[in-house]
Amino acid sequence: MLKVKVSFKSSGLFAGFEASIVSHGQALPESLVATLLSFLASSAAFPADGFHEINRSKVPPEALAQICNDFEGHPCWKEFLKNGKAFAIDANDDGRNEFLIHIGFQDTGSGGDGYALVQKQGSHWKEIDDGYCLIYWGLRLKKLDKVRFGYHDLRLGRTQFVKWAGTKYVSYEPADYRALSPSLFDPNDPGDSEILWLIHNAGVGHIAFEPHWISQPRDLRYAWIGPVRDASQQIDWLGVGKGGVWGIRNKRAFLLLPRASYLGATDIQLDGDWLVIYGDPWCAHCASHSELARYQLRSHELVIASTSQIPFSEN
Repeated sequence: MLKVKVSFKSSGLFAGFEASIVSHGQALPESLVATLLSFLASSAAFPADGFHEINRSKVPPEALAQICNDFEGHPCWKEFLKNGKAFAIDANDDGRNEFLIHIGFQDTGSGGDGYALVQKQGSHWKEIDDGYCLIYWGLRLKKLDKVRFGYHDLRLGRTQFVKWAGTKYVSYEPADYRALSPSLFDPNDPGDSEILWLIHNAGVGHIAFEPHWISQPRDLRYAWIGPVRDASQQIDWLGVGKGGVWGIRNKRAFLLLPRASYLGATDIQLDGDWLVIYGDPWCAHCASHSELARYQLRSHELVIASTSQIPFSEN
């Protein structure tokens, strides 16, 4: 008869358990016990997405010091303890947690909330990204199955995906988005519309576009450009601040263009059979009112301009 006694102890960062396992009064081999405990630990400590929010007080001050100029007793540390966030993630499956950290209000601005990834290497902590990631539309955390150099790819936001480049995490390139499986995402979730657009179209200049209609997203209440009315097709075109360009008809909508510059679209105009989208891209050779894309209303050809910043990233 096999008896298993398991007692869980949750302390945020070091969530785990203790167990004693006996069979017919005899202790089982350590290797079997270790296998069982490893399985239980992975099931208990982390949800399916691989990230686990932890109590701020459980973050070692040395880890925070890598992204915070002020140390304990100074505003940065106090700000983190009051308003910060931290998530544990075993990015390389070595049984030790890396941390995704947001300091708090002092790391929040017009571009979103700043997050950084840190890891303990030997006796020291080190930031392991290429500059913190700004999350504007909220976290969407997931540890992906794809592994590079022993580290999993990570999703941090709507379109913020990172991959391991040997010594640190770097942002996805267009080919990385196209390699993702659409089955990982919900085609009826407006929050997944941009990533699904990138899977099909990232890095492509001329697109035979096929609209995917969904229920009108609530995000469209943040539209600051439009509506521009296409009377012949009864479609209203809207540009969401720091978001994408959407077409709307009878409470149904589709994403035409993801965020293509810092502010998103700053102007939408009808020019004959073309819908022309303008923005204010951040690049040395770009004008302040540059064309980001144009859409042929009859043939549904979508042409992406070289000044577009798709996928958009502030890293």
